Amino acid sequence: MTTFTKISTLLIIGVCSMLAIMASTPVRADSPARPANLATNGGFENWATPSTVSAPWPKLGSEGAPVDWTPEMETPLAKEDYGKITAGLYKDTAIKHTGDASVRLEGTNPAESVNAVRFVPVEPNTRYRVKLWVKGDSIEGTGIMVWAVFGPAGGDFWAHQDFHPKAPDVHTGTFDWEPVEYTVETNATAGTIRLVCQLRLATGKAWFDDFEFTKLGPVTAVQNF
Repeated sequence: MTTFTKISTLLIIGVCSMLAIMASTPVRADSPARPANLATNGGFENWATPSTVSAPWPKLGSEGAPVDWTPEMETPLAKEDYGKITAGLYKDTAIKHTGDASVRLEGTNPAESVNAVRFVPVEPNTRYRVKLWVKGDSIEGTGIMVWAVFGPAGGDFWAHQDFHPKAPDVHTGTFDWEPVEYTVETNATAGTIRLVCQLRLATGKAWFDDFEFTKLGPVTAVQNF
């Protein structure tokens, strides 16, 4: 047997051995899939003109409002003075955490609050996770707040709300992107939850991006991800 033949034979044996080892190695199971984000358009990428408008209403840019989210505000101004509102909600493509855009809330009156709001159906006695990123510029007052308010589905919601507010560790002044994350446990009568990105009783600018609202599981058996 020539030296070349010997080398070829050894190479073939080596390859066959490697293939046999690979075939006998158990296939690793896929890791659990991450839970779905129930807050659609949580990256605030898609915008359109709101289909309904109810006062008081913050100023909006030409892009309108983020799809699936509703602009809102709280103001001490009387109805006849709503035209004096200067607070706003805008699409920002220059400052964002990821993707192409974020939502920017601007306040000019420390007695007002500006909100981006959405409702999401939830299940009773279930734990959910709220997760997002926030950024601030020259915020004075109460500052950035994130609300998760659950209650029964339908007309009983407003009469039976259960509030779960969260202020980021840094929520006033000027700061770069900061994460906000917390869990909410619904009660036995919960059917919907109101998620609110808010610049509360403050002046300045606040950005929100990458909002995730995910179901973790029953309150008695939560799976970690």
